[in-house]
Amino acid sequence: MLKWLFAALLILNVGLALWIYSYGDGSAVPEPEPRLQVRVDTMKLATEAGVSLKSRPKPPAAKPQPPAEPSVPVAACFRAGPFGELEQVLAAARQLDERGIGSMRREETRPTVTGYRVYLPPFPTRQAAEAKRKELTRLGFRDHALMLENGRYGVALGFYSVRANASKQMRRLETKGVRAKLEPVQQSRTAYWLELTGSNLFEALKDFSWGTSGVSLSEYNCPAPAADAPAAASGTVPAPPLPEGTSHGDAGT
Repeated sequence: MLKWLFAALLILNVGLALWIYSYGDGSAVPEPEPRLQVRVDTMKLATEAGVSLKSRPKPPAAKPQPPAEPSVPVAACFRAGPFGELEQVLAAARQLDERGIGSMRREETRPTVTGYRVYLPPFPTRQAAEAKRKELTRLGFRDHALMLENGRYGVALGFYSVRANASKQMRRLETKGVRAKLEPVQQSRTAYWLELTGSNLFEALKDFSWGTSGVSLSEYNCPAPAADAPAAASGTVPAPPLPEGTSHGDAGT
């Protein structure tokens, strides 16, 4: 019985496979796209009588662009300095004039540290100051002298242009039990500057010799022109506080 049932199932499977193979998956076959219908009987040759050709309209011509205006270099403000001597700044101004670069001289006077002194404060009497000098000599310090300050005598122990050297002397005195003082010495000095106006002066003056060391060229924001500002009689005006700018390094001699 099972044998006949197995045979029947096998026949059904074979029949199903043949049916699928014959009819496929049943998907629709795409129809061909319709062709363009051409009426040959209405067409005429270009050489036949009564046939006129029409030209296609030309596209509008592009409007010509106006030529670009040449860029004008923007002038900037520059400052050169400081010059320690008036003769130096005058010589630099003359050389700039020879290159066609005008300048305005400015000057400023301010206290400047010129050195450092080591000393002992004034004593009650001159005899007390002299006695202290003898003590310093016994301790091994020979470079000292009396100094008169506000009518009283003190002891000068050295003047130094570099603070580090003055500090070294202070330490030597402290090791011997001498309590001295260190004080910067200030003097009023005048510095000179040249103010220039132009474009790309860094490039134009890269080979310029300022005649002294320590002079640099820097750019800063040009100040707004003051209305009805009186002109300087001698071409020299006091220098305002230096604004922050773009420094171009120190120029050599």
